[in-house]
Amino acid sequence: MESSNNLLTISGSEEFMDILRDFLSETPETEHLISERKNLDGDTGTWIAVISLVLSQVPHILDFIAKNKPQTSPTRIKFGDIEIVNPAEKDLEVFRMFIQNKIKEASIKN
Repeated sequence: MESSNNLLTISGSEEFMDILRDFLSETPETEHLISERKNLDGDTGTWIAVISLVLSQVPHILDFIAKNKPQTSPTRIKFGDIEIVNPAEKDLEVFRMFIQNKIKEASIKN
């Protein structure tokens, strides 16, 4: 069984978070919290999703994000030490390959 203490953080518009929330509610082995982050003046600066998930779910979520571009898109994605600002589809593909390599490494160790 994979560890579920991996955190994926995604920032974006309220519209994107509504779509992401619906997707995550149907995604197994994930828990999420989505909230707005206010600017100093009290206006909503951005929306943030913090997702606790097993490693194998990360590529699944990245695929979902890639398929929802350009209609809506996140402004920032962070997983561990990796952070992508305004991710392009190529960024998501490279990130997906990195995660899939991590999944392979973890399966070899077990």
